[in-house]
Amino acid sequence: MTFTKYMHVERLTDGNTEVDGILEGTVYIFPKLDGSNHCVWYDDDVGEVRCASRNHVLTSEYDSTKFVQTYMLKHKDKVEAMALENKNLVFYGEFMMPHVIRGYENKVWEDWYVFDVFDKTQGRWLAYNEYMPILERYGVSYIEPLIRILNPTIEDLNACVDNNHYLMTDGAIGEGIVLKNYDFKNSYGRTTWAKIVREEFKVASKAKPEDRGQDVSMESKIVESYLNPDFIEKEYHKYVDENGTWNDRMIPGFIQHVYAEWWKDYSYDVIATLRKPIDMGNLRKHMSKKIVGKVMRIRK
Repeated sequence: MTFTKYMHVERLTDGNTEVDGILEGTVYIFPKLDGSNHCVWYDDDVGEVRCASRNHVLTSEYDSTKFVQTYMLKHKDKVEAMALENKNLVFYGEFMMPHVIRGYENKVWEDWYVFDVFDKTQGRWLAYNEYMPILERYGVSYIEPLIRILNPTIEDLNACVDNNHYLMTDGAIGEGIVLKNYDFKNSYGRTTWAKIVREEFKVASKAKPEDRGQDVSMESKIVESYLNPDFIEKEYHKYVDENGTWNDRMIPGFIQHVYAEWWKDYSYDVIATLRKPIDMGNLRKHMSKKIVGKVMRIRK
């Protein structure tokens, strides 16, 4: 099997038909870790265990995220044994390197926390209670659910967000939560998970552009309200992980990357606020300006 990227986890927001109905039934609520998505699987096409970052297969020669040099160097025997003895499974996890959120316990760094397992033969995602014993058997770290709850309310979910201290130092709160209903398929017949991200990570400054003498177009207001600097910084670190040491020639590609990831997460919110058509060119102009400004501040 060739490399398959992990699904896009959808924001739980009004109007997002990808996850409409996910709260009906038993829902596992997991802490959302701020790491880098990596997977490990047995590739029967080449007859060996392989690993990949979010977008690329990794090797000892091509190891842009340092996953091979750090995690696999230390844990190769147990991880390869797990993949070889479960050739039908793909293991997806967060490789923990310092990004935007730095409040994690020291033990998490350079570890890989499995959060999902896909069965290639059956074409389905395994439930937590199915894959957890496999990871325990091989001593591989995994993300534990905060709670399992029947028909959770928004109040239940917000309480989990506000009290998510999983793997965090005293008093620190995690980035958000991920919701998994293993019996759920959306209206398109797809298994899809949902997420809620803490307010400071999803909503930008509420200062009004007109109060600062700036452009007051609808497109500028959208960028001001929904393009959070923390979001840009998080995507910056992911982009560098994937593409190597930063240089300014990467700016056009990074702008396109941020725009694509932002639109996946915020299009429903933006569309819900519209009173007239968006000028997409003007929107991209304001986004590009904000992205480049944030990159320059990160690079100082």
